[in-house]
Amino acid sequence: MTQLSLVLALEGMPQPDVKEPKTIDERWQAWSGANAHVLAELLRLARELLDRHDAKYISTKALWEAARVSLEAHEDGGYRLNNDFTASAARWLVEQEPRLVGVIRLRRRQGE
Repeated sequence: MTQLSLVLALEGMPQPDVKEPKTIDERWQAWSGANAHVLAELLRLARELLDRHDAKYISTKALWEAARVSLEAHEDGGYRLNNDFTASAARWLVEQEPRLVGVIRLRRRQGE
């Protein structure tokens, strides 16, 4: 019980509905389902680097920042590019484009 809920309970007031925070995977699933155009842009940018520049290494964080610029994604816009999702995006990109295997380096997740 939080301090706020204890105070509200003592005062007989209704307690706010406190939901457990979602996991990063749950948040990623919700975000990626609602932002397919962002994923398409990330994939386009990655393929452009592969095709045009014969990239040996691509940083997902750099792709993320490039997508922010190309899509004009701002915090006050209709969506955000949350930095929490770059690792999930890296895994998604590698699944979509086999040429990215080894070019985008994936870290082991905690608990794997």
